Amino acid sequence: NSGSWFIDDIVFESGIPAFANPEGWESGIHEWYPDRGIWQVGVPTKSGGPLAYAGTNCAATLLETNYPSYPSTDSRLISPPFILPNASLSPFLRFWHWYSLGPATGGGPDVAWVEIKIGAGAWQSISQVYTGNSGAWTQPYIDLSPYGGKTVQIAFHIQARSFSSGRGWYVDNVSIHPSTYPAYPPHLSI
Repeated sequence: NSGSWFIDDIVFESGIPAFANPEGWESGIHEWYPDRGIWQVGVPTKSGGPLAYAGTNCAATLLETNYPSYPSTDSRLISPPFILPNASLSPFLRFWHWYSLGPATGGGPDVAWVEIKIGAGAWQSISQVYTGNSGAWTQPYIDLSPYGGKTVQIAFHIQARSFSSGRGWYVDNVSIHPSTYPAYPPHLSI
């Protein structure tokens, strides 16, 4: 037998979960989940990769090794659904990230970007496309005003197009802010 599947501690919950704000993954993955498998949450130990931005844990495309090259990597790390603050409050997304993505060999460079989904709608890109190496932890700012007051999900999407993978994409301290809040407000249920 070449494979097994184990399931444990299934819980059914109703309602819209609270978004941990900021989400630093110090106590696990919470209600976030990966599709097509390569995202992990924990302490990064990959040679040449960074430590978590804050604390000891972060989300990463594999914590101990490089992500698989083309065509094996096309994966999202997806937030639970949550309600954004009203558009009049100018909500925005902040997160810290570090990336080292595969170069243009084969079908082009590996790419990563941030997406949003409104309700049961389709995923839409809301960030620039990241390629190459960030060089250090950086903190993008993404305006979410067009989606204010709606139930949404956020996703970090990585896609390998190269035959030579990179160290990966590391994400930490994901937060949603109305424009009137300080840089890192106390826990805000949204």
